[in-house]
Amino acid sequence: MPGAQTSAGLSNSFTHLHQFNQFYQQAVKAIRLGEANTFNQYHDYIALDLLDRIRQDQSLNSYLSPQIQKLAKENSELFKTLKLFLLNHENKKQTALDLQIHRSTLDYRLNKLEQEYKINYNTTREYLYVFLSCLLVG
Repeated sequence: MPGAQTSAGLSNSFTHLHQFNQFYQQAVKAIRLGEANTFNQYHDYIALDLLDRIRQDQSLNSYLSPQIQKLAKENSELFKTLKLFLLNHENKKQTALDLQIHRSTLDYRLNKLEQEYKINYNTTREYLYVFLSCLLVG
């Protein structure tokens, strides 16, 4: 059948039959989170699964950075820029390529994030807070 996609998911290993449902769910999540037409192992997607579970718990929203929440609501372009910049390990060249913008435009946006939204990630603790907030906000 043309265009059909087949994927497989593999859970972590289990030793007791009562664990079957848990590991079945892992295999299903590996398929859902993984790529089409490939063999996906749950351990490759466990961080994404964790983020999904945290995202579902609305009571945790109070822990997210207010600046990041505001940014995501007010300026999706700047939010996307920041998130991609952090996902690219602060690699400006790769981020500009991914966004299809000039490097000076990226510098302008990053400066705007710092000046207008007071987003600072100079220390490891701040970086982790901003990065996790970006991942969990959207």
